[in-house]
Amino acid sequence: MGWIEEIARDVYRTTIFDQKRGLGFNQYLVLDDRPAMISTGSVAMFDEVVALHRKVMDPSGLRYLILPHFEHDEAGAMTRFMELAPGVEPVCGAICARQLLGFGLAEKVRIVKDGEVLPLGRRRLRLLYTPFEMHLWDGLVAFEESEGILFSSDLFGQWGETPDPAELPDKAVAMTRGAIPERDMLTRVIGRLASLPLRVIAPGHGAVIRQRIPECLRAAAG
Repeated sequence: MGWIEEIARDVYRTTIFDQKRGLGFNQYLVLDDRPAMISTGSVAMFDEVVALHRKVMDPSGLRYLILPHFEHDEAGAMTRFMELAPGVEPVCGAICARQLLGFGLAEKVRIVKDGEVLPLGRRRLRLLYTPFEMHLWDGLVAFEESEGILFSSDLFGQWGETPDPAELPDKAVAMTRGAIPERDMLTRVIGRLASLPLRVIAPGHGAVIRQRIPECLRAAAG
């Protein structure tokens, strides 16, 4: 079961919900001169994600695939999107790139540095490294500067189809601490994110967070 919604002007979230696991998998489209997709979903999700994308754009025109880390829901359908959009460029951190190249999934990827800005046109994505963000491998989050949207990958994710905002920040704590289990490191990451002018948190799982953001940050840091 999947759906698409506009979370800001020309910024869309597609969600594929796994009923058996009780978990939604989010992908994001940022439409601009150089359209970007953040997280690809898995191969099994590809056809449904593309059908949802076609409601707002021709996905063959994608310019960037931003891959937060090397995992099935973040990068699994990368090769399918590369076939669909011949001009698309995978964008990721160094550890993710090592896996993509080492497994022969891509011949070339764009490896970004911590804090590097990716211009899309009128929008800019600031890409930040997050140590241990995925099962003890470094990850990547993206901050859209004009709207204050943090595409946070597994950080601040929640289980369930449409978690009640009133249940935040508690709902967002478990997955965040599971993503970065070392508490001092998590505290440093949360502190860095808290310094950003956050207005929206768009996680890889669960609902988009617009309210009680400072409380979510404090709760996650413990």
